[in-house]
Amino acid sequence: MLSDKLLSSSLHFPTSIGPDLFVWGHNVHGKLGLGSSSNDRSSPTQLSGTWRFIDLGNQHSAAIKPDGSLFLWGHNSVGQVGLGDTVYRSSPVQLAGTWTSIFLGQYHSAGFRADESLWMWGHNGSGRLGLGNVAHRSSPTQLSGTWSQASLGDQHSALLRSDGSLWTMGYGAYGRLGTGSDTYRSSPTQVAGTWIAVSMGGNHSSGIKSDGSLWTWGRNNFGQLGLGDTANRNSPVQIAGTWRFVAMGGLHSSAIRHDGTLWTWGLNTYGRLGVGDTVYRSSPVQVPGTWIATSLGVQHSLGIKVGNSLWAWGVPNNGALGVSTDNQTSPKQVPGTWASIATGSNFSGGMKWV
Repeated sequence: MLSDKLLSSSLHFPTSIGPDLFVWGHNVHGKLGLGSSSNDRSSPTQLSGTWRFIDLGNQHSAAIKPDGSLFLWGHNSVGQVGLGDTVYRSSPVQLAGTWTSIFLGQYHSAGFRADESLWMWGHNGSGRLGLGNVAHRSSPTQLSGTWSQASLGDQHSALLRSDGSLWTMGYGAYGRLGTGSDTYRSSPTQVAGTWIAVSMGGNHSSGIKSDGSLWTWGRNNFGQLGLGDTANRNSPVQIAGTWRFVAMGGLHSSAIRHDGTLWTWGLNTYGRLGVGDTVYRSSPVQVPGTWIATSLGVQHSLGIKVGNSLWAWGVPNNGALGVSTDNQTSPKQVPGTWASIATGSNFSGGMKWV
């Protein structure tokens, strides 16, 4: 069953034995995990093994197996793969420990272990790891406190506690931390309110409060905050409606209302909003259909409709749509029955029943 508290741009079903994992798109740095750093994939290609949880970052990837073992691969210039070095990996490599979830940002990572402890690693510019300094980490470092969920953007991060309090850290430019200023924070700083979900984008942010209200903040140069203008916000501002799922991309945004309608807004070059044209939108516009999940990359978008059909739109970018090498301004179906999706910068992944 879909959770209203899911955070990242990925949809996850943590079953005991998951469906098969597929990846597609740009494969530079080996981020597809297929054993090489060449041969982009324009259609979903199976990654061997049995998996139950996946997330994709800017140029690196991670997935968890049913036994809680965590594997990462791809770009590793600042240790974002967490293996104690900066060697790129083109195949999944195990990270010690037993894990329940993993969340990836541009060049940093966060994971929850089975004992509910939260660990951070990778790029720590502006303190995005929340460890009180700006030193990069090539191995997981525990973040003090008790946390329940996480979401990572390009240069900032957000955490939720079990009491619904929201905390952000990292680069504060354009107000993306939601703390009322542009100041960067190297330790988690609370954002007022009680929240059930949060999603960090390229340089903008969003969250859903406990009453189902949707709020956005940060940079708004292309209307990616959905507030009807292009003014930046350094504190959360409400978007009308009642919502249950939100996902932020590089410069565009999407959210699903409680009635299953999907709405998108922001930069729309190449049709990444999925509404049949390339006109930018500073307010939410509906994408036809009834949806259960959405996930956004930098220039492409994915969504799962009721019935578990997968749809893709925007820029193919070396196969990122999984179904076409042409720009798609409206959703185009990817064959199969899908349980989950994830998007990176210009690549994608998902769990599929075969």
